[in-house]
Amino acid sequence: MKAVMLSEEICRQYEPFIRGKTRNMMTGSRADWEDVVGDVYLSLCGAVNKNVFRGDCDVGTLIFVIIQRRVTDFIRLKYKRADVMERLTSLFQEKFFPSPEEIFVQKEHREMLLGFISRLVSLRQRQILELYLLGDSLSEISRILNVSPGFIHDCFYKAVGHFRKFMKGGLK
Repeated sequence: MKAVMLSEEICRQYEPFIRGKTRNMMTGSRADWEDVVGDVYLSLCGAVNKNVFRGDCDVGTLIFVIIQRRVTDFIRLKYKRADVMERLTSLFQEKFFPSPEEIFVQKEHREMLLGFISRLVSLRQRQILELYLLGDSLSEISRILNVSPGFIHDCFYKAVGHFRKFMKGGLK
């Protein structure tokens, strides 16, 4: 009970100091520094109630250290949140709103790939690549086409080899 009264008395006595120092250390909205002032009061009451403050130093020094730590924590957390939000926003924009250049490149790649698939000699290779591009795994393709997995792998990797030649300009 004595510690609670002591912490209330310290908070009341040092209120102008706490509010002034916190406001001077922070450049931001009033709501931000008032939140930090609340955190300082909680930390100060906790230090007094838990007998962390034994009177080894001046009360003003203890309060100043607590203010510095709470302001530093607030700023660190604020920048961390801003950085996370910035990353999430950029990822969202990249995924759902590609730039015009990216749209053009994707369209070119799609047309090039479709042109390559239409030029493949083997009908099986065409079927395998089309199913693969639709998202089926090679084992699923072997089940769909009722062909052995080894045959599917051979056809797929031959088609990939042809595609490499096509990209280098060797297969017309």
